[in-house]
Amino acid sequence: MSENPKAGQSTARAAKQFKRRMLLKSGVALAALTPVVPLYVKNAFAASSGQLNVLMWGEYLPDSVVSDFKAKTGITINHTKIGDNGEIISKMKAGGGAGYDLASPTNMRALQWENLGVLAPFDMKRITNIGNVNPGMVAVGERDWNFGGKGSHWVPQLWGTESISWRTDKWSPNGLPSFGDIWEPDPAISGAFMMGRTYSMMTGCGIWMHHQGKMDFWSSYKDEATMRKNWETITEYCISKKGNLVKFWSGGDPQKQGFTSDGVVVGQTWDGPIVSMMKAVSPLPIRPLKKAL
Repeated sequence: MSENPKAGQSTARAAKQFKRRMLLKSGVALAALTPVVPLYVKNAFAASSGQLNVLMWGEYLPDSVVSDFKAKTGITINHTKIGDNGEIISKMKAGGGAGYDLASPTNMRALQWENLGVLAPFDMKRITNIGNVNPGMVAVGERDWNFGGKGSHWVPQLWGTESISWRTDKWSPNGLPSFGDIWEPDPAISGAFMMGRTYSMMTGCGIWMHHQGKMDFWSSYKDEATMRKNWETITEYCISKKGNLVKFWSGGDPQKQGFTSDGVVVGQTWDGPIVSMMKAVSPLPIRPLKKAL
């Protein structure tokens, strides 16, 4: 996430004015260091304890943020790390939200959360730097997470992505990689070698086929018939390449295990787990996809 110097100055000044109870009750407890925060838990009970219990992806709350936040507010962050959206929901359902103050599911999971009854809406008036965020992203909370017309129960915090990553000691792409490298790698790789998340890798396949002139992938949104036709083509192609597959992944740790112990050479992966492996000096870079995909 790119830094905004003015935003950093304004949030630092705001942090000095916050009281612990106001921070925790307002649902903007991390706003002193990040533009906005994730979900505010309805049954949070840390408001007067001087602690903030956060349920968040392992790579998305760095130790430096935790320590800086405590230095500015006096509040200790207890970070429970999660690796996938299912894990967040399971932990929240187990205690009806009790035990956590903030949670951080992905934006398109609103329908799974609406009926759980564990979230409280944000007081958007207290998130004074919401203007620093792309309005289209803020609108997701206003549109999809406005449960019962009570206001947004979700605000964007970080933007994650997927790309192609690989073992540099086992393979090097011919130029920058593309989504096609898990289906038809250049240069070729013998045997099973790749991993991905089912719907993501199939979507990536469709985008790659589009740029190869094999289909008009974006026309899928025109009507149901076109969507079915395109996805039948994608499905048939992916099945024909099933010999490439080592494993499907559903979270951060399985991606790491794929490269370290399962024999994966190339994968369509999240950015977070791979970046953390790169920092640990693993022979594993993540690179941007080439423009033509």
